[in-house]
Amino acid sequence: MGVISRVRKPVRSVINMLLADPYLKKVVLYRKFAGQAFDTSAGHTVDAYEDLSLAAVELRHNNRSVLAAASSEIQAGDLLYIFRAEDLPEDYSMRDYIVSGGTTKKIKSITDIFDMAVLMSVDGT
Repeated sequence: MGVISRVRKPVRSVINMLLADPYLKKVVLYRKFAGQAFDTSAGHTVDAYEDLSLAAVELRHNNRSVLAAASSEIQAGDLLYIFRAEDLPEDYSMRDYIVSGGTTKKIKSITDIFDMAVLMSVDGT
């Protein structure tokens, strides 16, 4: 039995506990890129999105977390969203958006944690 298979159940349990905490859980609108379509009123092709309401844990990057982050694009103040992997659509991508507090945020980085959780960073400004 591999390490991942041994920790999968406890890690999922922790993620579920985090998402059950009313202080940590945040429901966000996940805007999944669905392709492009011609908009006759605009006269050009526009991006189309499917909106999903998803539970996430929202954290803010600080100076220490930025130093540990793999991406140089991540800055202090950026937001990090932790989703259960099974809650996200199968083909999530950098073309998707996260809407929280009425603000639409472009995804800066995506990290899949062995099909247990997905971490997404967005611009916090």
